[in-house]
Amino acid sequence: MSTLYPVALARIVRGLTLLMVNNLQMVGLITLLLVLIIWYTSCCAKRQTLFHYGPMIALGLTGTITVAGITAANRLLPFHTIAGQINLLVFLTIVAGIVFCLFSAVHLGGGRIPKGWRPANPADEKFLQYCKICEGFKAPRSHHCQSCGYCVAKMDHHCPWVNSCVGNRNHVAFLGFVALVPLGCSYATVLCFNYAYYNAKWIRRAYYLSKHQAGAFNEVILVFVGFVLAIAVTIAVGILLYFQLRGILQNTTQIEEWIIEKAENRDRKEKFVFPYHLGSMTKNFNEVINRGLRGDGIEWTVAENCNQFTLTIEQLKQKQAKRAASRLFQIKTKSDPVRGLSFGWWVWFQGPWPGSNRISVKEGDNVLVWSKSKSWYYGEKGEVVGNKFEGVKPRERGWFPVDCVDTSTEPVTEDEIQQNTETEKKELKKETGVRQRIKETTK
Repeated sequence: MSTLYPVALARIVRGLTLLMVNNLQMVGLITLLLVLIIWYTSCCAKRQTLFHYGPMIALGLTGTITVAGITAANRLLPFHTIAGQINLLVFLTIVAGIVFCLFSAVHLGGGRIPKGWRPANPADEKFLQYCKICEGFKAPRSHHCQSCGYCVAKMDHHCPWVNSCVGNRNHVAFLGFVALVPLGCSYATVLCFNYAYYNAKWIRRAYYLSKHQAGAFNEVILVFVGFVLAIAVTIAVGILLYFQLRGILQNTTQIEEWIIEKAENRDRKEKFVFPYHLGSMTKNFNEVINRGLRGDGIEWTVAENCNQFTLTIEQLKQKQAKRAASRLFQIKTKSDPVRGLSFGWWVWFQGPWPGSNRISVKEGDNVLVWSKSKSWYYGEKGEVVGNKFEGVKPRERGWFPVDCVDTSTEPVTEDEIQQNTETEKKELKKETGVRQRIKETTK
């Protein structure tokens, strides 16, 4: 009895293989279509659109799990019964909510800070960071996204699955999406499990079905695939939902969590107070929802004894500390187009997610580095002009393998660049003075 299920599973896999072999033209056509979609969405599609590999995969998974769930639901509670109709209505309502929230998150975007934005009071400019790309100041809680190409209001993170940043404007829609997806996938998991449980004897005849009842066999495969996908998506998006709820109840974003961590570890005379924590989880939750629906992405409610620039002042101090700790490296070994794969699978695996701003570098490039993981550096490509480092245009900032640089040589700091330049100027001035005196003596 214990060997029946492995045998049945093996027959299902074999039947699926036979199905693909017998329909090679259809499989090839679908594969070609997927390749064209991925190529178009990666290279040609504009930002903030559904025609991108992220939303397309999300919609594909939603459609597959939905069809599998409907198929299983009809076997469990036939649709000609009242119970079956209610079951179908509840399931499709959840699916409709998922699709609506996905479309809303993509369409709304994170919220764009106007290009060239400046505070109403010019005296407040000294408390804000300046964005060279947007040619304006960064509003409180905003950050520049390299993927979107503009400063995003209350940026949480850039999400490839919605092809946009999660920010103030679409935070509510994104929260609805990551909340409904685990709910809908859990519902589909239960339906598919019941389908397998109540039809176990019938499913054991998978090999026979693959030979004589292709339609019934395809139904078994569809429900099986949907069941596996539903479990995987429930776990993955459920973890994301946990982090989102944790941030919302504390009124923080992922980026602000990093800022808080660095603020608490930085040498300081007094304890750092996060200005947007309003004292209770209820107040924080209401603030996130209300600001997401009606806020302008610039003005925020702050805690007592804090102001609009409490966090931005801390960011400026951290940026100053970062510049002091930055090191200038020259690239000795180029990084391949796969972003580090030439250094081995283990190095590639230890790096950030391939879409998380990995940059390619070549021999002779200068990179100013200010962050490091075990096998990867984070920095910006540029050139030393005069006594300062200037990044290339368009800006190239991201991760590259540590093995690209010669770690046996001591890197140069920005301060050392400036000091060396000043020394060169003094020596040149001194040499010019000597030549001038020699020239006067000769006369």
